[in-house]
Amino acid sequence: VSSESLEKYEFKQSLERIKNYKGHATELVSLYIPPEKKIYDVQSYLRNESSQSA
Repeated sequence: VSSESLEKYEFKQSLERIKNYKGHATELVSLYIPPEKKIYDVQSYLRNESSQSA
């Protein structure tokens, strides 16, 4: 198992956990991106996840 595969798996698991949280009014989300990750890749991944959950 590559480290990238493990990171993707852990990230997806984290997303599944937070999907069940409910918020009120305006919410702020902090996103931490490791220095070796390309911001474009993270944006693309988040767009994909968002479109699937809508």
